Amino acid sequence: MAYVGLRKPIIAKLLESGKYDKPFACGKAIGLQVNPNYAEGSLNADDKQAEYDKEFTYAEVTLNTSTLPIEAHEKMFGHTVGTEKKNVKFNVDDQANYVGMAWVSVEKVDGVRSFIGNFLKKAKFTEPSEDYSTKGDSIEYKTPSISGRALAKQLSLYAKLERNNVEQSRQSKLIGPYNGADFMFLNEINAGDKIRFTVLQNSGSVIQVSGGCRLNIIRMGK
Repeated sequence: MAYVGLRKPIIAKLLESGKYDKPFACGKAIGLQVNPNYAEGSLNADDKQAEYDKEFTYAEVTLNTSTLPIEAHEKMFGHTVGTEKKNVKFNVDDQANYVGMAWVSVEKVDGVRSFIGNFLKKAKFTEPSEDYSTKGDSIEYKTPSISGRALAKQLSLYAKLERNNVEQSRQSKLIGPYNGADFMFLNEINAGDKIRFTVLQNSGSVIQVSGGCRLNIIRMGK
């Protein structure tokens, strides 16, 4: 693939509920680097490598933008912004927040131009260093560059078991990326009962229903 453009960096604060606050444009994009890191391991057996696994752990992110808007000081770095959004109050105890970050990249393949939407679900950035210089014979622009780390966002799920269209049990679970979820229900089931098992996100959107789930029924007692 050949990337020929970058535009519209959008930032939104990640709330404790797992949802996002109102997004804002973080200036205009000049440059962006995303460098993923992986944990890997292997198993040797019978004098050869029998297993190998590699999983994403985090990514180093650097964004060079035309300007850092005043909203960034509050939503990204935890500072206090005045009601008129004209001044910022810094405190030694201010803590940076987790945010979601999106941008648009432009790709060109076989002469066809496409616009690609990209999204990092959970990232935390550090404030840019300040770089000043006196005016010389030529005009030199100084633009802010922020760096941070993007993490794998956990998924908040719940599963419910219905018997004859009546909910019997419900369980919640947090899972990481690329992980499966196992739910165990201990409920009485009789011959002829209609059983439905559903997995949903906490937002209420359905991920999977009985047809795509492995359901083991165990008879206990007499």
